[in-house]
Amino acid sequence: MLRVAVRNGRSSRMLETRPLLIFKTIVDVGSFTRAGVRLGLSQPAISQHIRALEREVGAPLLVRLGKSAKPTPQGEMLLHYARHVLGKIEEVERLLAEAA
Repeated sequence: MLRVAVRNGRSSRMLETRPLLIFKTIVDVGSFTRAGVRLGLSQPAISQHIRALEREVGAPLLVRLGKSAKPTPQGEMLLHYARHVLGKIEEVERLLAEAA
């Protein structure tokens, strides 16, 4: 599992990429349940990952609306960077596979 450094001016911490992928998938498909189906995880496991990510970043990332979910303003900010980081990881994986 890869970890990404996040600095907030005073300290830094490492975010794991798996919760970022789960978060991005929830936003992409619009619900925890559909994200679980896409990723092969149960809805409770998805919820647990998101709660841990929200604790880690210190802000709510999703607004739960019945069975759907939308990003909060902080979630939108994280989503931008999650897409970038995950895209770069996919790019590196592809380049390494081509070079093998």
